[in-house]
Amino acid sequence: MRLLFFCPQWGQEHLSPEVFLSKVREAGFDGIDTWMPEEKEQRKKFIQLVGEYKLAIVSHQHQAKGDNIKAFCRSFDYYLNVSLECGPLSINSHSGRDYFTIDEQLQVLDTTLNFSVKNNIRINHETHRGRMFFSPGNAEIFNARPEVNITADLSH
Repeated sequence: MRLLFFCPQWGQEHLSPEVFLSKVREAGFDGIDTWMPEEKEQRKKFIQLVGEYKLAIVSHQHQAKGDNIKAFCRSFDYYLNVSLECGPLSINSHSGRDYFTIDEQLQVLDTTLNFSVKNNIRINHETHRGRMFFSPGNAEIFNARPEVNITADLSH
């Protein structure tokens, strides 16, 4: 087994992409842990730069919007596609909303499971505040979808 070390962009957003990627490479990291820019041209430039620095990516989906399940899943699918554009090793997702019902949470998971299979990409759901796995009370979701992957965000 080979361990890879990734540097998060979180907390370093004030740096230009060139400076951030240069520092990551100089520090000896294998890749970055980040989200894709909203604007398509900025994404293309960012992806090109990452390639030039020969860094791997774990991409984040945190932007999905929608206060109801239909709107959220539509936005969620869009941002999963945006996350996929960089050819990431995996996608880390801030999935769902903590106020969605269990059935709605399962719809979010089914969206990711279908996306994951279709695109041959692993999607991990972060235990982030305000999201579906923030509360350990959602244990019945694991019984309904045991194939779900989790990223434990222990910082909050």
